[in-house]
Parts: sequence; structure tokens; C-alpha cells
Amino acid sequence: MKSPDIQELSDKQDLSGNRLYNSTIPCGPVRRGINTEIIFTTINRTYTQTDILYSTTFYRGSVTGSTTLPAPLFTVNSLVNDFDVDSTGAIIYGTSSGLFKRVGATSTKLNSESVTGVQVLGQKIFYNNGVTIRSAALDGSGVATVPQPTTGTCTCRAGFSESNCQTCRNGQVQWNNGIPSCVPVDSNGVP
Repeated sequence: MKSPDIQELSDKQDLSGNRLYNSTIPCGPVRRGINTEIIFTTINRTYTQTDILYSTTFYRGSVTGSTTLPAPLFTVNSLVNDFDVDSTGAIIYGTSSGLFKRVGATSTKLNSESVTGVQVLGQKIFYNNGVTIRSAALDGSGVATVPQPTTGTCTCRAGFSESNCQTCRNGQVQWNNGIPSCVPVDSNGVP
């Protein structure tokens, strides 16, 4: 039994002559664009006898609202897991086959990692590849893994040690404006 949102595409068939079925999820991720615009997506699913094919269509609308769907910006023949918009209006989006940047009518593949989450902060793209959080420049260069304090891969502040930087050896923790420092102490335990 098919979901009620699935419509039979009676005039469409796959290469084997099997009927295709279609379903559109009306609202995928939404992000704020430049000024009063929003960028939003719809996710389309096409069901064949053996597979589900996804496509994602991007739209640019206004936060002031409209009762009509704007013309599509572009469509990606894949499921877009997440996206963000940089300060120039470029759309950075991630799929299971990579991280992409869309400027005007051109999409550029920045890398081939599977991407489950995307956020643009300043001149950097931060994305999740399902295992770690990574960062890259807006052109995709300089990819690096973002240190994760809970995994012990971070660099500890001076004087701190252990896997989560939780130990101040031969010192005393002092706080200044919410930032801890490991201050050495003398033989009497005085900093």
C-alpha cells in the first residue's frame, strides 16, 4: 500500500515499462538568504519497481510571504541533506556524493565526502561528514577536521593535560572571564 502523498505518474514509465510513482515533500530545509529573502527546498521522490529516486529543488522567496510558489532556482538530482547561504548569496549544499557551491547557474563540486550537515560562518564552511565535523574555505580548499574536545583530539591550553584537557598538573585552575588557566603553585600550594 502506497502512502497517501504518492501519486501515480500514469504517463511515465521506467526503462522496463514499470509505472513510476511520485511524491513531493513540500518543505525541506529553509535558510535565510540576503536581506529579506529565504531559500527553501522541496524534495521529490520518484518510486520505481526497484528504487526510490530523489531530487531537490531550490527556491528563493521573501520572508514577507506569498501565496504562490516562486519559480525554481535549480534542481539537484539527489537528496540534499542540508545547505546554507554565504554572504554573497551563494548556496553551499551537501549530498551523499559531496559538498557543492552554487553561484548563479553553476554548481561546483568542492569535495566528494558524504555531507549530512552544512553551516557557513564568515569565510568558512563547516560540515559534518557523518563521522567528524570538517571545515574548509568557501572555495573548498584547506579542508581540516575540527577538533572535538569529547574525543580527546583537541589541543590543551598551557598547563592542562589528559584526554579532555581536564587536569591541571602542578597547578591550580583559576578562571578569568569564563576562561580557565592552569596557574603553577609553589611547594606550599600557593599560586
